[in-house]
Amino acid sequence: MRTVVGLSQVGNGAVVTLEQSPNDVPDDGRCDPVELPGLLSNNPRERGATLMTLLESHRPVAEALRMALAQPAEGPPRPLYLRVRTPEIDALPWEELYSAAHGFCALDHRWPVGRIVNRWINLSDRTFTSSLRVVALLSAAGRSGVPQLDSLVKALRSPDARNVGLSVHVITGDPSVLDAAEHVHEPAFTCEEMTTAGTTVARQIAAHRPDIVHVLCHGKAVGGVHSLLLATPADFLGGEETGLVSLTASDLVRELAACNPWLIVLVACESAGVGEGPALAQDLTARNIPAVIGMRRLLDISEADSFCSALYPELLRVIRDSLNSSGNGRVHTIDWVTALTVPRRVLSGADPEGMGTWSDPVLYAQAEQLRIYHAEPAASEARIGELVTAKEELTTWREFRNLMEASDAPEELLDKVNSTVRRLERTLEALQ
Repeated sequence: MRTVVGLSQVGNGAVVTLEQSPNDVPDDGRCDPVELPGLLSNNPRERGATLMTLLESHRPVAEALRMALAQPAEGPPRPLYLRVRTPEIDALPWEELYSAAHGFCALDHRWPVGRIVNRWINLSDRTFTSSLRVVALLSAAGRSGVPQLDSLVKALRSPDARNVGLSVHVITGDPSVLDAAEHVHEPAFTCEEMTTAGTTVARQIAAHRPDIVHVLCHGKAVGGVHSLLLATPADFLGGEETGLVSLTASDLVRELAACNPWLIVLVACESAGVGEGPALAQDLTARNIPAVIGMRRLLDISEADSFCSALYPELLRVIRDSLNSSGNGRVHTIDWVTALTVPRRVLSGADPEGMGTWSDPVLYAQAEQLRIYHAEPAASEARIGELVTAKEELTTWREFRNLMEASDAPEELLDKVNSTVRRLERTLEALQ
């Protein structure tokens, strides 16, 4: 039940399209030009109001937003997604979308805000059997990983963790984390020292077949190549600023390919910031990771620790609710953006207009939602066949749409293709 708005820059303006809505909207496939805002205000509310005005200048989008924002207070989430096609669009703070009637959308459980990457990928379905595996890489030079270790251990001891069979494995070059891990006496917790080469660190992570990968580190981008900078015990003791172990995004994704992870959480400054090429979080998502959470700007370590402390109970809640609603032998979608509302509220404190850092956590996701089969699928062969056929047809039309967009096809043709895609998306959703 999400609303997706597509945006791409054309000259000094942008083209806006309503790509998905739970409701039928007249002319929903129209591609209309709009004017991009100039210099944005320093005030989060004013920035968010400006961006909302931009979206509402497109009539079908305005109608879709009107219906979404009519969701009653007790209603379920109706996420708002922006499909960001160009760096100029991606650089705007969409998480700060502001409605005069409702306030900041992303701070209300009804309207969490996320981003969809431009590259469409046919996601493979994941299967949940009896446990959820989290692998945490805690190795940021000059920053203690102990508070985030504590958050993961606290999550491990929660009722929801027992419900989903959570296990946590920590990889670290931080001596303080290694020391603290010795005092964690939980059967589902393990810890090992990080190796001193990026490729072998990637193999260490993949060896534990993670569903969720959590990374505390520094990062860099040179010539569009993203790397995670990790610190060894010698780096910590020597006072290195960033750590000398470099793990490239491509190496990480290559090693994780066989694991089919569900989510990556990057607690690294500017990991969702647009610099040389796309953001690191967007880059990882575009490389076949279903979703990645990153940080848009510099983030104080205490704020990062607070974010992580609030995030993992919410991630477990999302998984628990998904498994409970689907039941054994059923397929269900997971929308990670709904887990970000509470952590964003924690960062916002009592003054979201003054504490702008609450909008820094950004979620990038694939256009296709993550689908999880719970235990051994017991659905009928006929139903499985319908699901497969609908998914294959939707894949074909989405790929055709990508070709149309890349070739500057006539707007009338693109409108028809968009309408077909949305119809097939609703068909697939009804079958799930």
